[in-house]
Amino acid sequence: MFISFIVSLVGILALSNAELLFVSEISRHGIRAPGIIYDLAKDPSENFQIPYKLSPSGQRQHYLIGAEIRRRYMENEPIISKKYNNTEVFFRSSNSRRTLESLESQLIGLYSPEDCYETLNDFQQNKAIPPFEFEGMDEIIEEEGSSALPSCHSLPPIFSRNRYYDFKLSMFTAICPVYKLINDDLKDSRKLKVIQQPYVEHLNKLLKPIINESLTPAEALTYCKYLMNARIHNIELVLNYTSEDNAQCLELIDTQLFYEVWGNNILWKLGSKRFLEHLLYSMEEILKGKSEERLHINVGHDMTLALVLNGLGYQIRTQPPFGSTLFFELRSKDDKSGYYVRTLYNDEPITFGQCEEQEGSLEGCSFEVFKKNIEDRMIKGNIYEICGDDEQLKKIEDIFSHYELLETSELEFLK
Repeated sequence: MFISFIVSLVGILALSNAELLFVSEISRHGIRAPGIIYDLAKDPSENFQIPYKLSPSGQRQHYLIGAEIRRRYMENEPIISKKYNNTEVFFRSSNSRRTLESLESQLIGLYSPEDCYETLNDFQQNKAIPPFEFEGMDEIIEEEGSSALPSCHSLPPIFSRNRYYDFKLSMFTAICPVYKLINDDLKDSRKLKVIQQPYVEHLNKLLKPIINESLTPAEALTYCKYLMNARIHNIELVLNYTSEDNAQCLELIDTQLFYEVWGNNILWKLGSKRFLEHLLYSMEEILKGKSEERLHINVGHDMTLALVLNGLGYQIRTQPPFGSTLFFELRSKDDKSGYYVRTLYNDEPITFGQCEEQEGSLEGCSFEVFKKNIEDRMIKGNIYEICGDDEQLKKIEDIFSHYELLETSELEFLK
């Protein structure tokens, strides 16, 4: 599935002479191990070992996405340098290993080791040593020569926020009593039980020879996630898990979006607010000539993308696959009379909300309409106050990584 997606990336349609000014990408992490590992593999040595761990397939997904970003935005329509320049780019991940490792994999694809940006002259090579000596240090210095690191692979800084305060990429783990109250109410609702019942019954029949008790919907979800991931990783199971079973599990997992994203409009209004607000802010800073950051890359989760898409007015009720991407391209019009935004979901141009009313909206939505669409759909006000725990949420001394504290533009935007 992910290979066909990457192949489709290469087939992006070309846009006449419109100048590309800014790009923001937000993606779901790559293929990973399930959160709960069950003893259902025929060969225990083939079973998952670490919950949630990004798999080699997930690394490859994001490496290929990074390579395509390089082709598009470094080579075909260059908006950033081939050598890393921290004034041109901003990289952000939610605070989980699978998203951080996915972003690292993208950056390896984005920055080729052939374009080594950290090299040392002769004088620096003699000074670039720790304040102590160790055995074999001279051999390492001679072997590496002018490269600061082996193979020139030096990953740029990745910014990440404590998951309890990450309203951009991880709303479902952030401290937001209002969001959680609605989420809990929908989880306990009769409507959800009715939606999930046939899928839970199907899974109970499938697992009856293995487990002796009926599963709750929550337990059924964790089993489905394990079974689906085992199928993706080609792990042979002790039960006959068919394509029909997999389809049932897919639909059960999609029901999560009911209580995380679309079951109440407040969910997507809150869950997409900070990302979309900052997207508009970044675009406006470019248009005002106040920012040189031309490329933003963000990696989050399935619910991250679903919330943002619904926030735009593009309603989805199915889980975005592993490695899904959402691109926003800010461009000037051919005749320089204005600006427009083109939005691509898994490389397919999409339109939404007020943008749908414009002719040719799949090719792009005027920036003014794009902005108005977002502003009209968002809840007004400060996210901390809206969430209902103003004093607690304003205590953000431990939110930022030591890198992010240096990002003054980001701090100013939070004020």
